[in-house]
Amino acid sequence: MRNGIITLLVTLTIFIGCKPKLSSEELVFFNSFSNYMFNKHKVVLNNVDNQSFYIFQLEGCNPCVQRNIELLFSKKIIDLTLVIVGETKNKEYLEKLNQIKSNYNHFIDIEKEIFSYETNLYKPFLVKIKKGNCTYYRNIFDSSIKNLESIVIND
Repeated sequence: MRNGIITLLVTLTIFIGCKPKLSSEELVFFNSFSNYMFNKHKVVLNNVDNQSFYIFQLEGCNPCVQRNIELLFSKKIIDLTLVIVGETKNKEYLEKLNQIKSNYNHFIDIEKEIFSYETNLYKPFLVKIKKGNCTYYRNIFDSSIKNLESIVIND
């Protein structure tokens, strides 16, 4: 009886501990993002540990772009790498982007090649990777941008 209970507890612990954190849809998006990062930027996400990638468009809606630039300009979020998609001609944004790029590891995708991949990029999104595995893959809606730092650190 005791061995049966121990076996059950071990099995439950393994099952709960190995439960995937991503839905099957998120896994498809992450695999596409992995292919994009390798093909465009030569980054192998399976070799990445404790890093978050924040992907945002410079050609999105003006309030959204402004919120992202203001947040990233005003503070340095540790372990965050930016993937900046598109370009802007807004002089204020360009000045702040230069400072942002000097504060963060970043990748630039002026050609917007990310849209050739099934990544679900319609709002900025955050991808968190630990030991080569994706632990978080979510769009960051306008109301959540101000909470980006806590999402990167805590989730």
